[in-house]
Amino acid sequence: MKFKSIFLYTLAALLLLFGHRDLWDELQEEREQSKQQEKAVAEAAQAASKKFETQKLVLDSASGKLTNPHPYFQLINVSYVNFKAINRGKKTTIELDDDEQASDSN
Repeated sequence: MKFKSIFLYTLAALLLLFGHRDLWDELQEEREQSKQQEKAVAEAAQAASKKFETQKLVLDSASGKLTNPHPYFQLINVSYVNFKAINRGKKTTIELDDDEQASDSN
């Protein structure tokens, strides 16, 4: 009798754990989300540890403004521009209802 009850409880526990198909999917999704979160934290830590450029500003006593004596450049990323589409040779004509400017089309 004792063996039968232990066997049935063990069987019930196994069915509870392994019989629930969505449980494994949920566990895998949870594991993937935690990995992605750890990866994002690692990338943020790496980005935060990068050194950044500093420059000294000098006070111009004549004008009372701060100036940057070092030359600096600003990068502007421009995507591909189709110069053939920018055609300025064509002119648009406006048709009016006047007899002189009306076209022959009906």
